[in-house]
Amino acid sequence: MKPNYATAILCILTVAGCAAGNRYQLSKDDQGHLVRLDTRTGEVMLIEGDQLTPVKGAAATATHSDPQDEQIPQVMLPDGGKSWPTLSMPELGDTNAELTSYWYNGKLHYVLELHPMSKRLNLVYSGYYSNPSFSLTVSNTAGKHVAWTALPATRLKHTINKTRNEEQLSAEGVILMSKKDYDSLATWNLRWNP
Repeated sequence: MKPNYATAILCILTVAGCAAGNRYQLSKDDQGHLVRLDTRTGEVMLIEGDQLTPVKGAAATATHSDPQDEQIPQVMLPDGGKSWPTLSMPELGDTNAELTSYWYNGKLHYVLELHPMSKRLNLVYSGYYSNPSFSLTVSNTAGKHVAWTALPATRLKHTINKTRNEEQLSAEGVILMSKKDYDSLATWNLRWNP
């Protein structure tokens, strides 16, 4: 086997392994409700405020869906959900950052989307930079940082957003937080650490 083929196969296996690390995917059902898919078990849960309700009969169809066809929720969130203002990130070449979140079981659950796919954002995704990461910070109305998390660029996955019909990088995660702190949140910030 030629070295170029071996390198390509290794890269594909590495990317597949990184993509397998995201257990849950958020999307909307046909009625516009926010749902969570467990990619390991196929279980689908309806998200209503801070409650998760099992969706009966959805596991069989959910396991056959292609993760790239899943739409990450943008605007319509359940009660208690937040769609945050879009941030401009010129350091990533005319890229925007969008954040959606909800609180459940002592955690802030978030979906981060970076779009459109600029040349710099493609370089971040391709591994051009050594160990790049993002710092996600959420603050209250007084401007005090309530929580932050480091997000390694290796956790970003390449997806297609059906709402905007464009390529993007996205990531999902959780931050430990009380309901009181979550309700006090007013602003967010994202910093790229090349």
